[in-house]
Order: sequence, then structure tokens, then C-alpha cells
Amino acid sequence: MPPMNVSQAKRHVEEALNHTDLPAHAELHVQTSQNPGRLVLTMIVRNPGVTTGGNFIVSEEAIQDYGAQAVEDAFQRVLTAITNGNLLVLVGDPADLAVLTSHGWSDGHPAPYAAH
Repeated sequence: MPPMNVSQAKRHVEEALNHTDLPAHAELHVQTSQNPGRLVLTMIVRNPGVTTGGNFIVSEEAIQDYGAQAVEDAFQRVLTAITNGNLLVLVGDPADLAVLTSHGWSDGHPAPYAAH
């Protein structure tokens, strides 16, 4: 599998999102940033009386080392978080929930490629 960069990772998620039916009250924004290079998946879920959300971030290192495997794992975490509703109440900008690096998720969630 050829290496993937952050821009390609963003396109990969956008393509997957085109084939995914999010609930009507949920939004997913896909952004990239430099310094450090990373892919930011921002979820916003608007329920009656409360808006929740958060960011899952994929580091450039994880994208370069694991490509689609890392990106797809992050996308699945987003879908699970939206479905399960376990997001933080928004009081401003969405908080960073976890970062996926080449070593795994910062919150201890198992990554498909991390050594156990």
C-alpha cells in the first residue's frame, strides 16, 4: 500500500462520508492542519436542549505509517461516538477527545495496529 499524506487522508474520509448516512442531527467536519500535520475529525450532534461534540485527531505520523488503516479506524470511532452519544456537551469549540499516533490512541482505546 503506498504511503498516504494528510491531504489524501482527508479525501479518504470525505469519500467514506459520501457513502455513510449520518443521523440528521449529526455533522462531521473534516479538516487538516499543519505544524503539526494532522487530520481533525470534528463531530457536532444537535439534540433537543443540548449540543454535544468533540474532535478525534489523526497524527501525520500515523497517516504516513499506517495510511488508510489509521484513517478508517478514526472514522469508525467517529461513527461509534455519534451513534452511542458519548460526546462532551459543547460550551465553545469542540474539545479534543483523543489523538491517534503511530503508537495508538492517546486515551488508551485499542488501535488496530498497536502492540498490546
